[in-house]
Amino acid sequence: MSNTITHEIKHRYTGAVLYAAEIPADTPEHLKTRAALQAATAARAYLAGAYLAGANLAGADLAGADLAGAYLAGANLAGADLARAYLAGADLADADLADADLAGANLAGADLAGAYLAGAYLADADLAGAPRDADGRAGTCVARGT
Repeated sequence: MSNTITHEIKHRYTGAVLYAAEIPADTPEHLKTRAALQAATAARAYLAGAYLAGANLAGADLAGADLAGAYLAGANLAGADLARAYLAGADLADADLADADLAGANLAGADLAGAYLAGAYLADADLAGAPRDADGRAGTCVARGT
């Protein structure tokens, strides 16, 4: 009997498997995507266009992840390490990014509508072309100092 299971990360439009991770069989259901995504990031997998809506990724180590065009709407990324992550064109609408490390992340053209960014670290993050609200803000952003 195997002590691992396979958890797949799929493309948001085509459903094609972008990465299949072997994770511990006893991983709680709400943390399976997080475990698979961390494994994919460690393997430097190409995850552009990944479907990760609503995923619980709080505190996940996703530094340097390639998540261009990923669908992360409503995802919990509070306290996640997304330093140097490539999130250009990603859908982060209504995502919780409180206290996330986004230093040096590329968020060019990302949808941050309704995203919660209180305490997020945004030093050297690229927000070019990210949609703004009526007041010119990207999401609900209160950036902490560098």
